[in-house]
Amino acid sequence: MWRRLDNNGYLLDEFVERVDQEFLNFVFANSRFVSHGRIKCPCTKCDNRKFLSRSDVHLHIVRNGFSRGYSIWYAHGESLNRRNDATGSSRVPNEEGSRYRTMVIDAMGLGLIQNPMCDEQPPNLEAQKFFDLLEDADEPLCDGCKKQTKLSAVSQLLNVKSEYNMSEACYDRLISVIKTMLPEGEKLPDNLYKTKKQLAKLGLGYKKIDACTNNYVTADPPIHSNSTAQTSTTSQCDLSPEKYVARRELPTQ
Repeated sequence: MWRRLDNNGYLLDEFVERVDQEFLNFVFANSRFVSHGRIKCPCTKCDNRKFLSRSDVHLHIVRNGFSRGYSIWYAHGESLNRRNDATGSSRVPNEEGSRYRTMVIDAMGLGLIQNPMCDEQPPNLEAQKFFDLLEDADEPLCDGCKKQTKLSAVSQLLNVKSEYNMSEACYDRLISVIKTMLPEGEKLPDNLYKTKKQLAKLGLGYKKIDACTNNYVTADPPIHSNSTAQTSTTSQCDLSPEKYVARRELPTQ
């Protein structure tokens, strides 16, 4: 990240200018991460927990500096394909978002960040959950990792568990081995319980249902009393919605 103070402890004019011209211009060009004219403040004190105006964010960063380790602006729309400072190439907002960010938006609803909020209040619980999930979708699994994020890793690991019908003990053991291969500071959940808990925020919790012998993850909404179901099936499970309904309605002995 940019150097804020010189050798004598004085604020560098270059830092002040780059915060305004590079960081703030980048964020406000990405409307998905601007709520009613405010953005998350990444200073060391706010640490992306408060929404402030552009001028206030600029002042906070100049006074306090960026939050430690915030080199990829994942809470402000920057993807993992970040700028290499040495080449001087510019950052470009990723409007389309990564595949997993799109999944978050589809599951939680884009309206959570497009609906106006009161200027004097932080985002509500649902909106905050939405922003946290967007961070998971863009935050690298570990420092320097460009192929996996927190969300992509847990999603793929749960798919593997389902595909090969792994037991919880087997899954936890696999995770423990993988974690020893990752550098210090990695963000992979420790076990199946924590993995499911992370995905549950999206409504994609993992549970076994008596209607599916294959034990796959399902994101379909609950079937109501009128016994109707969606007409689509999952890409891995060949159990049709009609069979799903029929099996649920089998009388118990």
